[in-house]
Amino acid sequence: MDLSSRQEGPRPFRSRRDRPCDACRGRKIACRIETSPPCAFCESRGSNCTFQNGPNNKRRRVFSHSMPHHHYLPQPDGLTAIPQTWEDFAAEAFDSTIFDSLDLAEDASPTAFQNQRSPPQPPTSDGRHASTSPRHFPPQSLRPSSGDARHHDSSTLHRSQVPPDTGHLNRHVVMELMKGRDQLEISRTRLRRTRDHSDDPFAGGEGSQILMVREDPPFLLHGKSCMERASWSDIEGLLLSKQRDELLRLYFRFVQPLFPILQHGDGASGDGTQGDPPQDTASLALCASVYATALPFAIHNDYLSATLTDASGKREQLYSIAIAALLENANAPSIETLQACLLLLQKGPTIQHQGLTPTYSWLASIAATTAKSLGLQYDCSGWNIPTAEKQLRTRLWWATFTMDMWVSVDSPGGPSIRSDDYDVPLPKAGDGMPGDYEAVVTGSGHEFDRLVLLTHLLAQIHETYYTIHAAKQTSSDLFKSLEFARPLRSALGDCRQSLKAALPLNAGDEPGMSASVHLAACVVSIVLFRALLRPVQCRGPGSPVESYKSAAAAVVTGSVNCARETVELLENMVSVIGPWNAFWHSWSQGNFAIVSTFLVQLLLVTEVGDGTRTEVSELISRWKRAIRVMAGSGGWGSSLMCMALARLDSLLNQAGL
Repeated sequence: MDLSSRQEGPRPFRSRRDRPCDACRGRKIACRIETSPPCAFCESRGSNCTFQNGPNNKRRRVFSHSMPHHHYLPQPDGLTAIPQTWEDFAAEAFDSTIFDSLDLAEDASPTAFQNQRSPPQPPTSDGRHASTSPRHFPPQSLRPSSGDARHHDSSTLHRSQVPPDTGHLNRHVVMELMKGRDQLEISRTRLRRTRDHSDDPFAGGEGSQILMVREDPPFLLHGKSCMERASWSDIEGLLLSKQRDELLRLYFRFVQPLFPILQHGDGASGDGTQGDPPQDTASLALCASVYATALPFAIHNDYLSATLTDASGKREQLYSIAIAALLENANAPSIETLQACLLLLQKGPTIQHQGLTPTYSWLASIAATTAKSLGLQYDCSGWNIPTAEKQLRTRLWWATFTMDMWVSVDSPGGPSIRSDDYDVPLPKAGDGMPGDYEAVVTGSGHEFDRLVLLTHLLAQIHETYYTIHAAKQTSSDLFKSLEFARPLRSALGDCRQSLKAALPLNAGDEPGMSASVHLAACVVSIVLFRALLRPVQCRGPGSPVESYKSAAAAVVTGSVNCARETVELLENMVSVIGPWNAFWHSWSQGNFAIVSTFLVQLLLVTEVGDGTRTEVSELISRWKRAIRVMAGSGGWGSSLMCMALARLDSLLNQAGL
């Protein structure tokens, strides 16, 4: 139809070509008449068009300004008025005025901050305003004004991450430093506060979150090679046969005692014999991961020190081969796939000052899914399988559980495994077989067994204080937080005492092998005390009662004692060369940074002139002195301490301390 020839006001009678027939009018569909009746719809039904009925009375849409999310739409007169097919819908202009009372999403363009609501547009030739036409509707008129605190740049908002409350970017420390402003930048990491509609600083409390924007480096420096198909010839082109044998020996010397996910006869053993090249991609991914994990220890082997060149570049290429083989084999989960994924999680951060990226959470999710697909979450002690397989399945489950939990401590995403997802008993110290809690605490065992118990306690603390539901219950209730903490503190105290007795830091042929486990024990205590400090920091206005004051003082005292033990641990590590030659888990770098942030938090909690604040300041000086010594020594110490030192200096500078 020629709509341009129509005029405003009631339409006069015209030819049948320009008015809908009764059938099309009743169904509210387009009446298409090319030259003369019948129309396309009536012709398809084999009937003639009739033009007896006049136009129906139009109903206006009614919108309630007081209820912007509910609209009253016109209802059809009868079932016959509902279009039966897609072709039956009329080609009417889109009425964009229905969005006038809605808050829409932000524009991706940064210029949206500067645009105001557009003035009314003049009517077009068809009588409608230009603002109601899809072709002329200005996107800026739907955007909030530049003064709207809820408005963000979508291009930034869509890639913002929420750091976990357990991580080194402590939300309560950041919120304290952001008083009076909405943004903060710490070591090339931009932080932005999400503000509640109310300006009450106590009403926002636990509901306000911190958005983190940073340029996450790639997991691999040469990530594009992961898209190529991996083969055993790629590894043979990087490493000679004897070099591969020596790397296996180094792996079983340094890595296996702390992370026992392999066993002899897997195709990668520590006896120095190299079997036939693996024929499947799962074993290829595992071998490449083993060699890459062992490469940093090449300096401890005379042959590798003399023959191995460009160790860092070859390590990246081996990781690329492992990831390519892992993704190629993702449709067929296997034990080898899980082992390769766990070793990929042990790759240290690409950039030292940023820590673990979301890629690690993604790999941890793959590992957890693979383990559950293989049924490792079930207790296999009564299964009719070889004893060695039972031990391997148990160790692999706890290794997956450990990596999933610790990666989630300091990287966005949260853990993938919950306490009700498995029934595997805790491992018994020494033999990898399931045992009871008392056996783990009182018996002498390996570093891995102690780490599993610590991780189990960390998971309990996370479920008690750091889930969304638990945080709402405990973040503002000090007495409830203390009540929940009693059994956790008791179990944690027993575990730490047993760890000190069974695995002294300077004991064994290679002192310091258990340093990462001792640090993990300190961080578990810090995570618990950070949960107890939340209600102390988030208390509302007004004078607290005497019982609250004494409870808060006890929490601060316990937190300072925990910090003192951690500082003393690092000072002991500095005096013992062994820890920096040992294997450190990939998340250990974040653990040192968590300690730095915890010390700053204690400094902000205590009052100026208080004796406790003076002690905390002294602990910060001692901690900074120790990490500077190790950061300047190079090697493992430098990579582990770099982020802890950067975070400590940045936070103290932002706080003006």
